[in-house]
Amino acid sequence: MNDNVSQFLKVYESISTWGPDRIQNEYFSSSYAIEFSDSVFFNSLYVSVPVEHKLIKMLSEPLPGSLLAFCGPAGSGKSTVSHRVKQRLEENKGNLVIFVDMRSERAGKTHDDSDDGISDTVIREIILSRFRRLFDLNHQQQTERQPSPRAYFPDTERSLKDELVYFSLAPENYTSQAFDVFSTEGEELLNLYRTHHKDQSEKKRFESWYWECQYEAEIQTIRRSVLSKIDIVHYIAFIRDRKLYDKVFIWLDNLDSFSNEQQVRISNFLQTAHKPVVNTCQIVVSVREENIYRIGDFHDSFTEPYVTKVTIGDPDKDTDDVVEYKALNVSVINQTDLMEIVRKKIDFTNIRCSHLYDDQASSSAWPTPDEYESALDLSSRVLDCFKAEKVILLANNSIREFLRIHAKFLRFLFEQTSPRITQILKSRSNWQLSTEFLSWLHVLDEPLRLNTFNIMSDIARFETGFTPKEIGCFLPYIVLTRIWNECLRLRGRPSPANNPYLHRIVEDIEQDFRYERNDILQTVLDLYGKAGRRSNFITFRKKQRVERVEDLPWESTVRITYRGKVTVGSVICSFGYLRDCSERLVPNLPDYKVETQVIENIRSIAEIHLASLQSIRDMTFPTDKNWFSKYLLRYGLPLEPAFVRMHPDTGRKIKGYSESRTLFVNSILVSILSFFKHDRIKRPLLIEIKSKFDMYLAQLEAGKAVECFDFELEGR
Repeated sequence: MNDNVSQFLKVYESISTWGPDRIQNEYFSSSYAIEFSDSVFFNSLYVSVPVEHKLIKMLSEPLPGSLLAFCGPAGSGKSTVSHRVKQRLEENKGNLVIFVDMRSERAGKTHDDSDDGISDTVIREIILSRFRRLFDLNHQQQTERQPSPRAYFPDTERSLKDELVYFSLAPENYTSQAFDVFSTEGEELLNLYRTHHKDQSEKKRFESWYWECQYEAEIQTIRRSVLSKIDIVHYIAFIRDRKLYDKVFIWLDNLDSFSNEQQVRISNFLQTAHKPVVNTCQIVVSVREENIYRIGDFHDSFTEPYVTKVTIGDPDKDTDDVVEYKALNVSVINQTDLMEIVRKKIDFTNIRCSHLYDDQASSSAWPTPDEYESALDLSSRVLDCFKAEKVILLANNSIREFLRIHAKFLRFLFEQTSPRITQILKSRSNWQLSTEFLSWLHVLDEPLRLNTFNIMSDIARFETGFTPKEIGCFLPYIVLTRIWNECLRLRGRPSPANNPYLHRIVEDIEQDFRYERNDILQTVLDLYGKAGRRSNFITFRKKQRVERVEDLPWESTVRITYRGKVTVGSVICSFGYLRDCSERLVPNLPDYKVETQVIENIRSIAEIHLASLQSIRDMTFPTDKNWFSKYLLRYGLPLEPAFVRMHPDTGRKIKGYSESRTLFVNSILVSILSFFKHDRIKRPLLIEIKSKFDMYLAQLEAGKAVECFDFELEGR
């Protein structure tokens, strides 16, 4: 790859995940090397998605009088959509949106509590500071960035702040409980009014007297006291009374910047503060999927945003702090929108960043039009590959993670000079590109932790006598399929009963396989292992930091994530991934020898798996003629079409269950047979392996004892 394209892709990789958190102040954005203001972001990079329109529709309806949670996985675009919906709401001059980025508030250390704490006083102050910005400015001082209230100025010398103070002290508000806080100041003001008129024949109306005397020292003292006590409810009541706005929205983005305990405190404060102004103010919080508790019925959706009920606090605890909220949930983004987002990011890099290299000396440091088109073409092919390999689900529906993977893989392809990559790029073969992607995934070990599933390394350990009690099943796979199957069995029940308890999963595996509990728990911890505190292959209902086996929430429910399903259902049974695992065991082999090594390893997997099945049958199901179906229902791979490589019809149908099941080895054999479908040498070998595997499996299912699982091949 030439230096021009290399430089371009480096810049693209660095800015591919930029979102609203990188937006610069409108007034200074042009002074940055790359301008990234509101207008630039939404005009050049934003792609409208269904959840935006659903959220606008919900917020356009009569205010429900309760908090609305906007939920989705980390990186799924909640903040982006939140900023866009805020922008659209503000297009209606009758809407006031008080928008607070809680991540920014925490990073700026605007509170003075402990590192993980925040008090009601600080929460109130954060919101009040936004109202003060609005009311400290009169109608002639409104800036372009500041929402503009409708003009209400009986006297042009009065500011909104002046009007607000009078409104807070006005006698007609004395009967409102929300204004009791000003009772002392109100009495003092009335006493001043009575004293002022005691010796005068003509008594002025209270309001006229107030405006004439407001700058007198005694009234100024009262005024300062009132300003120090004005709360959220008073601002909103004033806005409604003066008809400055029709609707007020208080929106807290990135609520999950704080711990779960503090999220409960913040949301409960908002709900309490909101009660006096029900139906006049809408509270919205944007929060990660990992930080909420679902309750009641829950139906996942791949195509449309869906509404559920959630709590921020733990509903399983007997506490009054837990409040139920309506929640709008982000659905899985569709392929068309992903392609448009990527294209806009690449165009943005080309148009907005080229000037950074215009002054390079002897030659251009930026791609020519032909080179740029080449990058676009390869990007399009990569996106087709990502669709086939379900990468958005592998990224746990994180658009940010998807873009990061896309940028890194695109750069990897352009920088490679190996004959294999060169041939793939020339041949325009998408299935070969997919294979290369699956081999490359180990580069992303840190966030994806796919090294956890290197089954080839376990084969080496099994062959040196590692197998505990003659069972060589792959523990990470066993844990995930057990959780997945239980989630399917419990599907349709109200949350949390729709997911299994961790202790049940561990106890089942301990009983069925005789593995040591500590080994099982360590595997659970590895599968939960987080990148940037984001759940990985599994997630727990209990929201607590888990860093050691001792921290695992034994009494919590657990579920398998999109990433977990796609990993066991598609990635680890692919030739590309198995090839990479084999290459890491025996590096620097030529391609044809690596392919042979993969097939040899598959033979070993089949032999180990059959021997383990026989041990499990004899140990766990000694007299059960239906043992194999029961095993599949516990540990088989559920062939849910959205997550697996195999066609659902190729699995075992089991009465009473909609998803068919298959064994891990079978999913590998079917996948590898498909990969070698045009290979006249290797395909017959694989067919023979599969035939022997099916024969031995039938014998085991029938209860027969097999002394030796012989996989010596006739064609060798």
